[in-house]
Order: sequence, then C-alpha cells, then structure tokens
Amino acid sequence: MQNAGVMQSRKISVTELSRIMGRQGDLGRRHFSLIRGVEGIRVHQRMQKDRGEGYRAEVSVKTTWALEGEQVEIFGRMDGLALEGEGYVIEEFKTSRDYTERLPLDHGMHVLQAELYAWIWWKSEGVIPKVRLEYVNPDPHQPTRKIEWVPESLDQRMEEICTRWMSLCLAQEAWISDRNQRLQALQFPFAEMRPGQEQLVASVKETFTTKGQLFVQAPTGIGKTMGVLLPALQALGEGEYQTLVVATCRNTGKRIFEEAFGHLFPAEAGLRVLTLLARDRVCTQVGSPCTCEDCPLAKGFYDRLPEGLIELRQQKFWNAETWQAVAARHQLCPFAFMMHAAREADVIIGDLNYALDPSARLEFLFGERPETVGLLIDEAHHLPERSRAMISANLDLRKFQEQLKKLTPEMRQLLHKDLQRVLREVRTYQKLYLTEEGLPKPGADSPDQIARACTRALEALDESFADGVRQGDDPRNDLYQMLNEFRQSTQQVQPSHVCTREGTVFCHLCLDASAWLMKRWDSLSAVVIFSGTLLPLDVFLKQSGALERATQLELQSPYNSHFFKVALEEEIPLVWKARGPELYERLAQRIMAELTAHAVKTLVFFPSYALMDEVAARLPKDDIWLGPILVQPRGLQEEAADAFLKPFRESQGPVTGLAVLGGALNEGIDLPGEALESVIVVSIGLPGISRERELMRKWYEDQGEEGFVMAYTLPGLVRVLQAMGRVIRGPRDRGTGLLIDPRFRHPLYQKYIEFR
Repeated sequence: MQNAGVMQSRKISVTELSRIMGRQGDLGRRHFSLIRGVEGIRVHQRMQKDRGEGYRAEVSVKTTWALEGEQVEIFGRMDGLALEGEGYVIEEFKTSRDYTERLPLDHGMHVLQAELYAWIWWKSEGVIPKVRLEYVNPDPHQPTRKIEWVPESLDQRMEEICTRWMSLCLAQEAWISDRNQRLQALQFPFAEMRPGQEQLVASVKETFTTKGQLFVQAPTGIGKTMGVLLPALQALGEGEYQTLVVATCRNTGKRIFEEAFGHLFPAEAGLRVLTLLARDRVCTQVGSPCTCEDCPLAKGFYDRLPEGLIELRQQKFWNAETWQAVAARHQLCPFAFMMHAAREADVIIGDLNYALDPSARLEFLFGERPETVGLLIDEAHHLPERSRAMISANLDLRKFQEQLKKLTPEMRQLLHKDLQRVLREVRTYQKLYLTEEGLPKPGADSPDQIARACTRALEALDESFADGVRQGDDPRNDLYQMLNEFRQSTQQVQPSHVCTREGTVFCHLCLDASAWLMKRWDSLSAVVIFSGTLLPLDVFLKQSGALERATQLELQSPYNSHFFKVALEEEIPLVWKARGPELYERLAQRIMAELTAHAVKTLVFFPSYALMDEVAARLPKDDIWLGPILVQPRGLQEEAADAFLKPFRESQGPVTGLAVLGGALNEGIDLPGEALESVIVVSIGLPGISRERELMRKWYEDQGEEGFVMAYTLPGLVRVLQAMGRVIRGPRDRGTGLLIDPRFRHPLYQKYIEFR
C-alpha cells in the first residue's frame, strides 16, 4: 500500500521499456540470439571505431519521471553521440543480415528506444537532438541502412507511453496485492492432513522462507501434491518470491496439479495459473516448422496482442482452454500468446524443459531474473536422465550430407565452404581423439574446433535466410537445428562430457549433469524436488547437483504394508543368455498361473517389447475366466494411455494389460480401488547395454563410485518400484505383486522391496 504524501520510486531501463511498449507488427522467428549477441558487439565496436575523434561511445544517461506519487528512473546507455554541425545526433546500431529494403520486425522497438534516448537528452539539455538508426550487416563489405529524423511532439508522446506503462505496472501490482492477501489466508482444503503431510508442509514452507533447497522422498498416499503446493503458495503470498514454476516430467503430472488448484480455489480464481503446452499441441495452422512469414496469426500479432492480454486479465481462470479461446478470438498465434501471458502469470505449470533446457527454458524468468523464481519439480526421479539429455547432442553425419545434397545450386554455392568445414573438423577430431571403435581416447580434448565451425556455419545459414521465406521442406531447417543443438551442447560443457561416434552419428554426451544442475539451483529463490522413488536418496542428491544448503526429507508410507503383498518367483532366470522359446513358454505359464489364482485386473510389465511380444504370443487374447488380455502398442503416448486403460476403469470383470517398464503405463497412471489390484514385473528392469551406458559406468568408476549400479541397477530399480506403485493409490486399496527374476534377491533390491 502507498503511504499518502510519500513518493514511490522504481527503475526501468530504456531497453526494457522499449521491449514492453514498442513491439508492433508481425511476429517473427528470432533465432540464434547467442550468435546475434556476439555479432552485435562486433558491429558496435566497428562502427564506433570508425567515427573518429570527438565521438562519444556508450554514453550512459538517465532521467526521472513522476506521475501521481510515482517517480520512475529511466536509464540506459546510448550506442553513440556525435556532434554534427551545431547539434548532436544520437546513434543506435542494430545488426541485420537483411539485404532488402524492408524494415526489420523489431523496427518499432528500435524507434522507441532511440526516441527515449532523445527524450532523456532533451530533459537534460533542453534541445531535441536528431536520432539515427543504422542497420549494419556483420559483413563490413555490405552497405548499411540509415534512418534519420528529428522527433516531433517528443515530450507528449513519451509521456503517453510512460503513462500507459505505469498503468500496466499499477494494475499488475494491484492484482498482486489482492492475490497475496488471498494466499496468506489460504487453508488446507480437506478435513485433515494425512500422516506425514504436516511434516512435509512445514519443511517446504521453511525451504521457501530460507531460500533453500529440499529433496523429498514420499511414497504414494502422503499427499505430496498438496503438501508441497500449499506452503509454496503461502510463501508466494508473503512475498518470499514472485513466480512459482511447477515443472513436471509427464503430462499427467500437469493434470494432477491443475486438480489441486481446483481444490484450493473451488469458487473463483485466486491467482493466475497458466499451463504451458508444446507448440505442436496448440498450433492451429498447418506446417512444420513454424513459418511465421506465411501464418495469418503471426501477421500483425503485436498490433492485436494488447487487446488479447486485456481480455485475458479479465478472465477468472487461465487454464489452457481459456487462453486458447482468447487467442482465437483475437486471431493471435496461440503459442506466442501463451508465452506473453506467462510473463504475467503467478504460477506456471509446464514440462521440465521450460525450467532447465537451454533451448526451451523461459528466458525472461530463468535467464533474466531467476532469483525471483520458486521451483517445484515433480516426478524428480527423471531428473538425472532428463538433464543429461538437455546438454547432450548429436551430429548425424549421414543425415547432414543428405540435407547438403538437397540444397539448391545457389544455396550449395553459398553454404558449401562453411558446412564442409564442420564435416572436416569432425573427421579431424575423430582421427585425433577417438579409437577405431569410436570411443574416446585417454585425455581426449573438448570439441572446440567443431563448435567454432558450427558457429560459422550457423552464421552462414542465418545469412542465407535473410533474402527469402523459410519453407517447411527447406533442408536448411534441419541443418540449422542440428548445428544449433550441437553448438548449444558445447556451450554447457561439463567435466563428464565425452565425444564418441556410433556409426555415422558423432555424439557429445553428458554422463553426469550434477555440476550443471547445481548452478541452476543456486540462481533460484528456492527449489523443492520430490518423488516417491529417489533411491537411494544420497546417490540421487549427488546426481542432481544438491547444494550445500540442501536438506532432505524421507517420509514413510501411510498405509499398512500388509495391504500390498509381494511374492518372488526365483526359479525362472531372466538373464540374456537364458532367453529362448523354452523360457518364453515357462514365463507364459507362470503368468497364466498368477492371473488364474487372482482373476483380477492386472498389469504385467516386461523389460522390452521383444520379450513382451514373445510371451503375448503364448497367451490367449481373451479368456472366459481371465477376460481380455491387452498388449501395449509400440510408441504409446501419454494421451493414448487413458484409452488403453479404459477397460480397467469400466469393466466389471478381470482385465490384463501387458506393458513395458519405463513406458507410458509404468507411471503417472491412476487406477484406484478395484481398477487395478495386481501387478507382475518380469525382470529387474535394467536398461539395455549401450555405448552411452558403458561410458557412464566407466565415468562413475573413475569417480570412485559403483559404476554398474549407477548406470544400470538404480535406473532399473526405479522402474520396478514405479510399476509396483500403481496398485496402492488410496487408504482402501489392497493388492498383490509378483516379481519374476532370481536377481531380485540382490541386497540392493531387498533393501527396498519386502517379499511376503
């Protein structure tokens, strides 16, 4: 609240004010900002150096502006200030590869930036200067484009812009003030807390209050979702941070949190909760990749955006249906509209990529102001694998050469030198640092020369796009994406990164992302990482980059262990050398015996599609006593999992589903009560032996760890426990489990699985 008679103060940069208030015209694909940033620095230095004596470069300026008890400091740094004749000229340099006379998509923002500098200069010196925008090609041999003018009605227009910006700020702050009051009064929405839930709530609240990091292992039934969400929202209401991001690893996790918000705010919206969706799920236009130049929803996007945001702010709920409907009414690209709405959201629910992946994260939060973000990570047992993948990349050399052949003769002539340099640097690296089998030699160096070649090739590709529209089938798109991903991976290099080659694929692999993750966590306000299977927790903390100030919490299941009886079948060996028709027949007979003994709804999990198919071929497809036996199709996605499981929810009799460990049915599905009463797990679920897993094993052994356990055993254990966790979902659930593999007698498995 403002105190009467007290001037409130705030600051904003010219660049930020221009970005907010100066966007206009079409939406465009502004790609590869890292390269453009480097190019921009080079261009600025070159242009400033050429100006000669008396020229002032990088001139810092600021002014204050007041309105109704609000005082704003507007500050910035002009690219250049030149004295020409009797007057001054303010210069702004912008990098552009466009050889045509069309204005760049950001021109409106550039004009506002230049005129804001002119306004600040006028308020200081009392004279309106000339302004000059100069679009400069990185190639010094190409001509520049100059746009010069003396701003008219400068004071009036800048006052209007600042007043509109202030109105947006005050409206957002009024919303936050009301929101905080509601959140501070937020109460637990159910009659009582479950055992362990009160401890969870207290630990999460302390984590957000102390700007800490908390790792929580809590089995099904604790009420993890509400246990972490309620205290996080209360801390948001108390001003401990500004934006809550809920990162999930599966779409089912998003739905669970959306339901939790429904319990907390059953009557009306108490805060703006925005669920992020992937571009291909919301795009209403045909074509891939996105071609903004042809899309009617991209043309004039920024002209229609303000009205779209005004309507969205008036909505009680910001769920996906709401913001997509608003985008449709205003003819706005739904994905871009979603991203602009995210800047004003109180809570953002989205895939883990939006929080961590360098190519997908919300840069306005995690790049510009991470200290204002509170982060919840659900299903965190995926974190080590997902984070490794985020900073790994491949160069498929065969695909690379195929795309080269598809280039038009004109493009091939323009790009041939730089693209061939990438291939040449890869061959040189392989000769120097890889064995004939493609494995890294001792002391292998980082692929710096390949990264530099990728950068130059990307610059050339960027330049090749300047004169024309990118088509969906343009081979340059695939080349650009491949090179960009590889270059980004090399920008995130970690001690565990290695290069290898499998066939024609050159790989830059991260084997352990813990050091990279630690830097991400340290920049945030608070982080809570939770799952039912962070096993063993001390190992998970190492793999997930736990900070020194991190705390951990392990909660016991609230249900009686006798509710879920687990048996072991140790007479059927599942090692690879035992596989064959005889084993498949024995497995089928043992599974049939278990299904016949219980005759309930059952899921049977296999380590691979191949083994599942062999057993399925020996089972009846339908049985009078056992009911239908369903087989998980290859490539089953989460969205299709509900349809597959429909008979489990609706059938009055037994149903059996054959599924794959680690697939869409292994976790994130909810079949309470009699919808699922039994689970059978075939084998200990080890990942298949691969080049990458073997490199991981060796890496961990070199670090003094048990390499096989880290690379194979623990991922398998998590898959098994997730599969078993499908049965007991509530206090009234009862069920059985059967594990088929003598290796389950290993002490590591027996530590976490009680056989009865």
